[in-house]
Amino acid sequence: MSNNNGIISLREETRNKILSLRSILNILCKPQFEVLWDNSDDKLKDELKEYVVAANKDKVLNWMRTHPCISPSEMSWAQLTNTAKRLRVPKYSRLNKLELITECERRMEHEES
Repeated sequence: MSNNNGIISLREETRNKILSLRSILNILCKPQFEVLWDNSDDKLKDELKEYVVAANKDKVLNWMRTHPCISPSEMSWAQLTNTAKRLRVPKYSRLNKLELITECERRMEHEES
């Protein structure tokens, strides 16, 4: 009986990994992913490959959301607030979306120089 439990859990783990990899494959086939991939350096590509091999869909999605080539004007509200927090924008939670975009873009340009 205990042998069957081992087989059942092995099958379930394998099934879960396959489902996760299928989800990742769907993400990797999107045109927006291709743009991010083309604009990535080797370090970013290697990081993503690790997430794919580990079948970690959440990290793949986070890699896309936080990719450095995404401009603030293309970000969602949550992405903007996270970016503003990372860039140490004072009182970012009180700013509207347009103000956040402007401030994030200004700080990102300053960070690059």
